[in-house]
Amino acid sequence: MAVTFAVRFGGVSEVRGRFSAVEGTLRIPDGDVEGAQVELRVGASSVCTGIALRDHHLCGPGFLDAARWPWIIFASNHVLRENGALRVDGSLALHGVTLPVAVRAPFEFAQGRGLAGNVSFVVDFSVERAVHGIGTGGWRRFNPLNFAIARHVHVRAQLLVPATQLLPALLPALGR
Repeated sequence: MAVTFAVRFGGVSEVRGRFSAVEGTLRIPDGDVEGAQVELRVGASSVCTGIALRDHHLCGPGFLDAARWPWIIFASNHVLRENGALRVDGSLALHGVTLPVAVRAPFEFAQGRGLAGNVSFVVDFSVERAVHGIGTGGWRRFNPLNFAIARHVHVRAQLLVPATQLLPALLPALGR
C-alpha cells in the first residue's frame, strides 16, 4: 500500500510527499465485490516530504495535528462495479472532521498475470484543506505563508492485492 500527495505552493511549485505508515483491510464477504468493505488507516505523523523541518511542521497543530488526530481513516460504505472499475463510496476522517468521499478505483494486473499476479487499485482524489481545518490559521499564531498553499491537496492511494484473494469476486468486473 502507498499513499502519496501533492499540493501547489505559491502557484509556481509543488510539494510532494508520502505517508510511511499505511495499513488497511479489504473484506469481500461471500465473493460479492459489491458487498466489499475497505478500510485504510494512515498514520498522520508518518508524513514525509524529504524535508524534516517541514514534516515536523505538517505534523503540528496548524496542519495534521498528529498528536491529537493520529490517524487519517477512509472507510467504505458501498462498492459498485462501474465500467471496468470499482466505485467506492465512503467517509474520510481527517483532523477530526469526517466527510463523505466517492472514488473511482480502476484496476489492472501488476507484477505478474492471472492468478499468479497482483491486482493494483489506484485511487486519485482531492481533499479541500479548509473543510478539514488544515493550515487555515485557526491556531495561536497567524502565518501568512498558509495563503500560498493551494486549497486542494491531490491524494493518490495504491493498493496491491494478490489476485487469488479477489477471486471469484472480480471475475465479472474483469469481464470473465
